[in-house]
Amino acid sequence: MEQLRQLRQEGQPLTISALNAVLSGAAECGNVDRVLALWHDFERLDLAPNSDSYSFAFESLGKNLRRSMQKQRWAKQDHVDACLVTADSFLAKMEEQALAPTHHIVREYIELLCIGGQVDTATAIVLDSIEKGEGNLIGDKSIYRVAMANAKLLKQFDVARKVATCRPNEEDIMEFMLSNIAREERLALGMHATDDVGERDYEDV
Repeated sequence: MEQLRQLRQEGQPLTISALNAVLSGAAECGNVDRVLALWHDFERLDLAPNSDSYSFAFESLGKNLRRSMQKQRWAKQDHVDACLVTADSFLAKMEEQALAPTHHIVREYIELLCIGGQVDTATAIVLDSIEKGEGNLIGDKSIYRVAMANAKLLKQFDVARKVATCRPNEEDIMEFMLSNIAREERLALGMHATDDVGERDYEDV
């Protein structure tokens, strides 16, 4: 930020690459306020953000919300709602610029939707993308996140299984997800889980 100020003072032109470099740092810190401030620089300088710019913006929203939850084990609903509104505004701007969402942006947006309780919307994005042949935008981690959100939060076990099996060529990952969904269903029915080690996280496999 100090280097950007110096460039301004010297009358040097700011570039998209320079702004993106600072955006990446703000995203790493989950500093949404800094990202939004930098967005004003894009508008003031009549520069069009590119896909990297939006990727950093979505990353900042996801990390901000996750770190908030890690600190206090939950996130205030108004904070969650604000992040989702901001994310939707970024998507609208991308559409205006005819920029297609990247794999990274879709992953972060799905995570925001799941945290915000909009699991049905996240589910529709995953299933519609796979059906339309745009599965390259949906990573296995996003599929797992949405499947388990359906199982844990909504107790929609059939929907969870549908999400888990939407990419049948990934047999090992699919079986892993199905076993965790089955465990959640047994718990919901008041039955003891048979897996001695309990549910494993996607990162463990």
